[in-house]
Amino acid sequence: MRRERVDSSGASTAKIRTSTYGQEYGCGGRDAGAAIEQVSLEHVVTPQVSIQHWDADTGESLLHRLNAPGLMTFLGGPETDEKVASRHRRYLEGTRTGASTMFRVVVAGHPEGVAAIGYWPVIWQDQAVYESGWTVQSGWHGRGIASAALALVLDHAASARDRRMLHAMPRVDNAASNAVCRKAGMTLRGQAPSEYPRGTPITVNDWAVDLADRVDPRRV
Repeated sequence: MRRERVDSSGASTAKIRTSTYGQEYGCGGRDAGAAIEQVSLEHVVTPQVSIQHWDADTGESLLHRLNAPGLMTFLGGPETDEKVASRHRRYLEGTRTGASTMFRVVVAGHPEGVAAIGYWPVIWQDQAVYESGWTVQSGWHGRGIASAALALVLDHAASARDRRMLHAMPRVDNAASNAVCRKAGMTLRGQAPSEYPRGTPITVNDWAVDLADRVDPRRV
């Protein structure tokens, strides 16, 4: 199953190879947390989480920290420095044009960011929807950061009011990413075949949420 990327006007561009954030970034609607860390959740408290728009000052260094081998297990391995720099430029351009909306995830004492998350428009099963993906830096897994950030992203996407549904598509064997989707209140719609990296067949879980349910009627 392939998805089409769309531009900011809603027009379809090219058939994507597999993922969208994956085109732009590894977890690309695919593999949110990548590697699964065995973390004891006893006494673990989720830190205060906020999302900040991608910027030129902090984005590239965050991408380098997220480009660790353990975090790229499901994503074809680490990227070269040149590809990381190119991805950073695409994120900045996507923010400018509306092709994607990317954030760094910030917790207290770490304004540089400990995770990346975002969403972007795609055509999925002939419907115009959003897709989301994320990656959390090593050492910050198991603290509820990804699910808290995803909840903020869902609210941000809902406020745009131009697409009803948002999907996330982690690999079926990526337990951490699937758990994030479940905890964020997304509904599992089933499985779908895909490719990531290009030419590598995988099976993904199709998680979705109705953004209309997250719009505050007092703000309409």
